[in-house]
Amino acid sequence: MSEHAHIVAGQVAGLVDLDPAIRSGWIAAGNPKAALYLPVIDTPKPTYDASREALVVVWSVWPNVEAIRTWSVRPLTDDEKRKTWTTLDFLGRFTTVEMAQIETAREHDQIVQSFYRAALAAQEVVSDDPRTVAGVNYLSAIGILTLARVDEVLGR
Repeated sequence: MSEHAHIVAGQVAGLVDLDPAIRSGWIAAGNPKAALYLPVIDTPKPTYDASREALVVVWSVWPNVEAIRTWSVRPLTDDEKRKTWTTLDFLGRFTTVEMAQIETAREHDQIVQSFYRAALAAQEVVSDDPRTVAGVNYLSAIGILTLARVDEVLGR
């Protein structure tokens, strides 16, 4: 079995596993199916940063011969970068030490208390919500998080 591209109107419509001997039989018999299922030739995938970029497949179809799969890289859109967590998952992004510092800080810091309370009450926590960003940045400003941890917590 090998990967073959299903061709519709000169474009790749899908992929199927097909025994090359079956396609060879179609070619020998003059069966038009041979033109609808072309062997896939892969090019190497480029390196990319999945947190900031998307890998996009680009097809080149050589009618009756093969379908060549190449790749391009494009920046992620803001919507693609956005992460959504349950409260439990979001709070789990903090280390045990960070959570202990947050618990201590919220006893005397109204901003930390407000951020923590909002996170607990949220149906979901969204990575680029201004309240989430401000709260996590505030934790950095008071020394609970490093700038690198801000990016990790926000899924950047």
